Amino acid sequence: MNWVDHRLCLLVSRRCNIRCGFCPVEFTGEDMSLETASKAVKSYLEHLSSGISPKIKFFGGEPFLNWPVMKALVDEFHGKRSKISFQVSTNGMFLDEEKISYLLTHPELEVTLSFRTKNGWSLPGVWFTFVLTQNQSTESVIEKMNVLILEGYRRFNFLPAYFSKWSENELEELEKTFKGLAKIFYGLWDKGLDYQIKNSEVYSPIPLYNAALTVDADGTVYSSSLIESRGMDSLSEFLRIGSTTDWPKEKMARRDGRFLREILRRWAGPTWDSTCRVDELLTRFVASVGEYSREACV
Repeated sequence: MNWVDHRLCLLVSRRCNIRCGFCPVEFTGEDMSLETASKAVKSYLEHLSSGISPKIKFFGGEPFLNWPVMKALVDEFHGKRSKISFQVSTNGMFLDEEKISYLLTHPELEVTLSFRTKNGWSLPGVWFTFVLTQNQSTESVIEKMNVLILEGYRRFNFLPAYFSKWSENELEELEKTFKGLAKIFYGLWDKGLDYQIKNSEVYSPIPLYNAALTVDADGTVYSSSLIESRGMDSLSEFLRIGSTTDWPKEKMARRDGRFLREILRRWAGPTWDSTCRVDELLTRFVASVGEYSREACV
């Protein structure tokens, strides 16, 4: 199928202060310049079909390592086009008082955290990405989930460790974990409480990655964020569809999801089977809680 994600994904920083074992990103040390970022957003808005609400995602690496560019873009473009929104995925370790103060007054910049951060729960529209790895027991995950709920988090995204080996026992434990998490949400919804799971709102034909127009730090445009991965640079010319000064035509951006998935399968090698297994368990979990949530709202 032709999968179309109308977001613009900006790789604003190819740096990160931590190196999670399952993270496939190639950290080159580059940051996107404000000139490149501004050109990308202007071209994106100019070519976006009418009737579609623009969404711009700051990605990395760790995007807050390039905070001045992020802030400048929000300040420059918010309000220039109706319903424009921004998203940022961050580990949260650079959210000092200055940045939190800014975010509290700019709800158009939606934050997704992957680590517990002081007062992170208070950010408008904040999501918490709960990473699930092989060394976590169901009991430890449930305990952490309850802590996050008590802290005030209300919206969650669940991310199993893709592109790494899972044994049969670990997969069984992951399935048990998803069942335990589902029970938590069932109980919350039965009480009429507003808790949300982000996974049910987004879809991509390629696990983990954004199947959206992606601008690398140097201004090159790709049809997905696959290019950020280690070893993917050898395919850069093949995957390239334009640049900030040579914006791709719409048909170029519509890469077939099966095409991207096949590239990813070959890149993942022996970890592909595990990736498909954990992705299947995640999909089942999201489908089950989504159905329960709809029934609870009737």
